[in-house]
Amino acid sequence: MAPAVKAATLLVLAIASAHANAGYPSDAAAGRSGSISPVIADPVRHSAYIQNGGLRLHVRGDRQCAVDSIWSGGRLLSAPDAGGYTGFLTGSVWHTSKHLARSPLLSLSGDSISIRGIRLAAGKEVVTEAWTFAPRGESVVWTIERTVKRPVRLDDNAFPAISVAPISQFDGALLGNGGVAWFRLFNDTVLAFGVHTDGATLWSAKNRDCLALNASTADGACALNTSKRGETATCAFSCSPAELGYRFDAGTHRRRFIRGRTDVWQRTTYPARTYRVSLSLSAPDYQKTFARGEFRGIDGEAVTSIANTIARLGVIDSRHYGGNSWHTPYGPICLHEQYIAQFGIAIDDPNYIRGYRDCLDFYRDHAILPDGRVKSRWAYSNEDAAPGTADSLGFYEAQWGMLMDSQPDFVINVAEEFDLCGDLAWLRSHKKTCESALDYMLKRDSNHNHLVEMATRSHTEARGSDWIDVIWASWENAFVNVEVYRALTLWSDLEELMGDTARGLTYRAFAAGLKTAFNRSVRDGGFWDDNHRWYVHWREQDGLAYGNNLVVPVNFMAIGYGLCEDPARKKSILDSVEAEMQKEHLFIWPICMYPYEQGVGLLNVNYPYPNYENGDLFLSWAELGMKAYAAESPDIAFKYCRNMIDRYRKDGLAFQRYLRKTQEGAGDDILAGNASAVVGLYTDIFGIQPRYNRLLVSPHLVKDLYGTTLVYRFQGKTYSIRLEGETACVSVDGVGFTCRGTLAVRGNPGSVTWYAGGDIASGMMLSAPDTPARDVIVDTWAEARAWRERAASGGATASYEVFGLIPGHEVELRCDTKLIGTYRADAAGRIRYCYTLPDAHEHAFVLAAPR
Repeated sequence: MAPAVKAATLLVLAIASAHANAGYPSDAAAGRSGSISPVIADPVRHSAYIQNGGLRLHVRGDRQCAVDSIWSGGRLLSAPDAGGYTGFLTGSVWHTSKHLARSPLLSLSGDSISIRGIRLAAGKEVVTEAWTFAPRGESVVWTIERTVKRPVRLDDNAFPAISVAPISQFDGALLGNGGVAWFRLFNDTVLAFGVHTDGATLWSAKNRDCLALNASTADGACALNTSKRGETATCAFSCSPAELGYRFDAGTHRRRFIRGRTDVWQRTTYPARTYRVSLSLSAPDYQKTFARGEFRGIDGEAVTSIANTIARLGVIDSRHYGGNSWHTPYGPICLHEQYIAQFGIAIDDPNYIRGYRDCLDFYRDHAILPDGRVKSRWAYSNEDAAPGTADSLGFYEAQWGMLMDSQPDFVINVAEEFDLCGDLAWLRSHKKTCESALDYMLKRDSNHNHLVEMATRSHTEARGSDWIDVIWASWENAFVNVEVYRALTLWSDLEELMGDTARGLTYRAFAAGLKTAFNRSVRDGGFWDDNHRWYVHWREQDGLAYGNNLVVPVNFMAIGYGLCEDPARKKSILDSVEAEMQKEHLFIWPICMYPYEQGVGLLNVNYPYPNYENGDLFLSWAELGMKAYAAESPDIAFKYCRNMIDRYRKDGLAFQRYLRKTQEGAGDDILAGNASAVVGLYTDIFGIQPRYNRLLVSPHLVKDLYGTTLVYRFQGKTYSIRLEGETACVSVDGVGFTCRGTLAVRGNPGSVTWYAGGDIASGMMLSAPDTPARDVIVDTWAEARAWRERAASGGATASYEVFGLIPGHEVELRCDTKLIGTYRADAAGRIRYCYTLPDAHEHAFVLAAPR
């Protein structure tokens, strides 16, 4: 036997032994030649060994043609019956590469393994395939060419499929659209969850394992079916000529999650031709993939897990994002939820941000009527729809009433998505639709008092009008009006950004009138109750007020969205809420602090109090509660955030709500809003508030959090945020800015800009290409601007632009009291200069009027 063949044979035998022992072949197993080659083939035994990065594969090319072993680092991920394969379902029979009538031809060419002559037979129909495996970058790329000689109708597809076992070794799979297949919810022996995406990353927080799968094709659309059979989880990709439809429900065909079977897709006919798909497999480093920084005073692992599971459950499919889980029996999406884009701040995944942008496009094109009405819901089936309102795509009006908050919430989500993606062209594509949605609401102010009106005049009509849908809020609804105010204030700024100043002024004027009307006392036509000193839920056409029971979302939104700015009023509301929370020892805020009036809601679910929307704990409003408390009482805001983290460790937050009486979880309609406290941790405590052209940080810390360092990804850049006492440091591209209070930073190509107070009017841009890291510590930024700088080493030259100065005024710059130069601000209030730090010590700069 030739030495090379002998070495390859020894290697294959070692691999077989390693498979049995969940280990790897050692260098010695490769023969005396030394280290193992990334690709080694044994044509005699029809097998090959491939490794790249942290991934290792063993491929069989005999009559069981498959990837029969997958390792991540030192861990075997595939049990004997798992691995990678191709195939398809016709009728009730699977035809796969794991069972072939004859062995194909395996060969090695350069760094690639080729397997040709794979024949999948289904009766008289024969489908042939050719595979190649090649290391590329940190991945192994598996390319499959499938030739269909005559049109064939398939009931299901594996093109290809990757199986791991046992399923318990992974927490789930992060999907390419920003969603998640959370294996905690794979709680039947057989089930499937199918979505239109091309990627999945399986992860284990316990074992620190990752397995990333990314499919690509130029021959049609990709889809992914993540399924479970017994203890095996399978990610099966499909490449189809057109986007795959769903098999269930009868008549609607929209169900993404099924139990008892795995054929989630509709039967599809594949025309005769050759189809090609490439699957990139890798084992990325867990820490690099999931790193969020170093947390102080809170369980960072739990924060990461909540963001990777609960927060993503509302991604039912690509173009279908909401707050209700894909696991829910009828899978509703509530378009009347204003926080779906905001979830992206805590999730911090570009796939979620990109996917939700596409989703909003889909809603714009299909869920909004010509008059501007935004249909309030979508679901797998039509059981929740008001008769005659469901369209063929699944959008409908809820059976509980015209839920008017879908109007402002669509606009709010577009505005906040723009802050995340920064795509002005995309924003312009929504201008007309958002105006239509807002104008639809403004026309509902029939009495011209700047309060928009609902479709019902009285609770006696027994119809809902907002997120609290089975409470019969009617006519002038404070819940909806405060969201209209929020939408108007956000959109008026964006109208001006897009150059439509007149529209912006119109919306801003209505918002100002709404604010005045909202804050009037109940006796004067507003929502403020002078006796209880909180806002009521609604006013009916006869002038009577209802929901005078300290409804938490209404009052938290009034404070958080800036409608309530009176310090005495804010204190009264927040003190009243906290007193009741302490009295009942509640771990998170309920939907209302006291009972609704008798008969103003659906009787069999809301009464006797406390029950459901009349007193239970809905976690989706936690972020607004934290926002309301954060500025003045961050300790209270943080207390409830920590309570949520503790509850997650106890039960996973995998419920619809928590019962007021027992504080135990209830309802299988799991809400992504249960992650709202983690969103609040990021936005209101850490103060991370993305703006379309900068990353704004405005922290409200408690001492327990001092020293927290966050890794944050924003618009293609990775930022480091260090929070320490009253100061924050934000670094990007090797340049860090530190100051007290609020700041904003933007990493630009070749430069970094710091904005004083977070506002774009004043700050500094620093360009330091190819120089050591540099830190700028701002001491004051008033008439005299003072800061300190240090670089990693001396001789570091940088270019500077200071802006926000008085146009035409002279200023002088000093370093360590030595005059550097005198400059005159240009017409835009800017000066520019270059300076070389002489050494790595800290140097003090002052920019002020000449002495």
